[in-house]
Amino acid sequence: MNHFRRSLRHISPLYPAAIISVVASFYIGGNNGFCDSDGNSNDDYDDDKNRNAYWKISPPPTTTTSYCQSAVEQQNATNIPQHKNNVEDRPRLVFLGTGSSTGCPKPICAMKFQKRNDDVSMADDNSKNNSKKTHPPPLGMRVKPDSTSCLVSHLAIEGGDPKSNRNYRNNPSLLVQHYDRNTKKYKNIVIDVGKTFRETALRWFPIIEGIHSLDAIVLTHHHMDAAAGLDDVRGFQGLKWRPESKKRGMHIRESIPLYMSEFCHLNLQSQFPWLLPNKSEPSIMPQQAKDRPTVKRDVASFDVTIFQDYQEETIFGGGEEDGFKITPLPVWHGDDLISHGFAFSLHRPSSSSSPSSSSSLNVVYLSDISKMVPETLDYIQKTLPPTDVLIVDSLNWGKNHPVHYTLDQAVELAQTIKPKIRTYLIGMSCDYFLPHDEMNTYLRELYGDGDDGNGVIVMAHDGLIIDLPTGPVSRAKHDK
Repeated sequence: MNHFRRSLRHISPLYPAAIISVVASFYIGGNNGFCDSDGNSNDDYDDDKNRNAYWKISPPPTTTTSYCQSAVEQQNATNIPQHKNNVEDRPRLVFLGTGSSTGCPKPICAMKFQKRNDDVSMADDNSKNNSKKTHPPPLGMRVKPDSTSCLVSHLAIEGGDPKSNRNYRNNPSLLVQHYDRNTKKYKNIVIDVGKTFRETALRWFPIIEGIHSLDAIVLTHHHMDAAAGLDDVRGFQGLKWRPESKKRGMHIRESIPLYMSEFCHLNLQSQFPWLLPNKSEPSIMPQQAKDRPTVKRDVASFDVTIFQDYQEETIFGGGEEDGFKITPLPVWHGDDLISHGFAFSLHRPSSSSSPSSSSSLNVVYLSDISKMVPETLDYIQKTLPPTDVLIVDSLNWGKNHPVHYTLDQAVELAQTIKPKIRTYLIGMSCDYFLPHDEMNTYLRELYGDGDDGNGVIVMAHDGLIIDLPTGPVSRAKHDK
């Protein structure tokens, strides 16, 4: 498979990255075989005394068949069916967005690669003479790109449907699906709703099982790539007729729980006064006449909770296995701002028929970090349960940045925390990295494939799903 993938790199300098990627798949029969994030089928396992489950890695959901499907087959598919699980009570993580604040492709690159009139007419005529078209440089070069190259942006633009184009990246956002055994439904919690949230939700929500409602939002900080989508939340909220509805002359939105720090709340009250009004401040029009009516507008509705550093917050109640809790982790996001990462555990409770089938995943999520707070690192290492999955900011490759981690810093943190299963990089700038699959191949060559127990380090992609399978199984070992 690796030889086949390498050979594809030389077929065409204009291939979409998704064409050569081989996507992760579901279990194969009874042998628990699976496809990893690079599409390699694995049936060998490395026993881990401390773990009774590994997390199955799925691509953007395109099929329910139990084999490794290539991206070519994805692109040829006429329909993208709903993602289905073998067991409905499985908790799940979905990477809704993995890019930087600008996202990928960059708009300036979209203009740079704009087709000329003669190119358009040639395409319409199905002409075989494509010599006038501009191609990006060949791929596969182990050279660090720079921001002017637009190489990855070009692949994001020309790589087909974003559902199967791993170079297309939106603002960082993570969906956590917690299964409520009382209601027999998923509770859907989203960390950050940035500028691209509406686009992201419309792309992924309809095709991922169990997303019938948006049940809670957690914010890392107040910047627009984390919070600009708050105004769009209105479109996700149902309407109810309440006693005060008659006075207002309209239905009232069902409130969504919203969790944030006090500093984030103060800033958002200034940025979104119609959503989060500050009752101690004057109205938007302080010179209003006393007899002027006050208009109640139809906007998103939130029940705000202010969280505290290192203090576990219960998002949904229940026992240790039934509830969902999250712990805020302060980190520096530039020397003048504290952002928050989060630690949480997902559980698949044991059943009465299989008491030993309980499994869990301990996650540390750090999407906007430039410098680690020493107390936070100490808390992660000494107070929290051992980290299974680390999700960490990685804006640039080699080039330092004042408000975000670089790849080297992200790798250093991963080697310090030592997650048991895997480290996922998010927040990647568009053109400072190789194309997604090329970069992951390079990362595996450079940092290993997880045989040392520290997990692999890989770039995540929009639509990536981490799914908890049933039954006690050991952590999978990756092919080299």
